[in-house]
Amino acid sequence: MNESYWIVEHVAKIGDAFAKERMWKEKGVLWYAFLIERNEINDTDDKLGIFMAEQRKYDLNYNGSATANLTIEIDEISEEVKNGKIKLSVNGYTLDITEFKGCYDVACNDTYNEVKSIKVRGKDSIYSEN
Repeated sequence: MNESYWIVEHVAKIGDAFAKERMWKEKGVLWYAFLIERNEINDTDDKLGIFMAEQRKYDLNYNGSATANLTIEIDEISEEVKNGKIKLSVNGYTLDITEFKGCYDVACNDTYNEVKSIKVRGKDSIYSEN
């Protein structure tokens, strides 16, 4: 497979891996991953988005007891990204989450917070810097 298009073909799997890592199903968080921007020149700058919503409010079939607190979730993700603690493994590739932006709106015009990792990307990542 051509690595430059790997991200396009695996966006949903990346979102699911992130949700699994964060235990969103157990926390009552709905998610949907999508590609925001595909950088044809530099694969390290591909941008993904993940919509998050409270499952109790938006899933009519939800019968669980978990009530998601998205503010806490976004704060925790921000701290982990800032400290370089989130790495995902998808189909044999390791992905580093190096930036995170939490937004109040779909277009991300109203930003809650924005962080960048303080750690250098590892050589085992498909997003390694050479």
